[in-house]
Amino acid sequence: MDRRELIGLATVAVISTRAFAETMATDGSLPNDSKEIIALWPGTPQGGEGVSAKSNIVETSQTPDLFHDRAVMHVGVPLLTVYRAARPNGSAFLLIPGGGYGAEFFEREGMEPAQVFNRSGITCFILRYRLPGDGWANHSDVPLQDAQRARIGELVVLRVDRVEQQRGTAGQTEQELRAERPGERIGGHGDFGKGSCCCDLSADR
Repeated sequence: MDRRELIGLATVAVISTRAFAETMATDGSLPNDSKEIIALWPGTPQGGEGVSAKSNIVETSQTPDLFHDRAVMHVGVPLLTVYRAARPNGSAFLLIPGGGYGAEFFEREGMEPAQVFNRSGITCFILRYRLPGDGWANHSDVPLQDAQRARIGELVVLRVDRVEQQRGTAGQTEQELRAERPGERIGGHGDFGKGSCCCDLSADR
């Protein structure tokens, strides 16, 4: 058992297990997710033979009537949820919610920051990644594997958007297009254990 699994087990032990009845769809999405979903793997993720992890949501807020602090546990279908800015400026942010490798606090470390970045014109991609303690082969590497796939997915979306914009702005010069939408700028943010995942992803570029 490696460091990531030990951290994950400790996290699971201290999380308040006030479970919700929200169920995961066949594409891996949960009811509160953005409707724009990018699957990271075609079919079963790498090293997933025999794994039957099923996502569930727990509430960790001590005052849920005032604010939520929900986390997802046991991710079987890794994916990206896309939160688009109303006035995109050509930049993007990959958000990797933390949770000590035992859960992912998708609300306060994913959805809420995404809404803030959106107001500044930044498109956000929230990564829901596999957790080391759910039985995957090469278990300690699965968060980084999913982050690598996510980086490819967000690049594809940004470049498709750029082509669509160019189709809709026929007659403009290349200089005018660049002034309106500069080249893709992509950042990443991860809390706690996911900070190390962001560092690994950056080093892998």
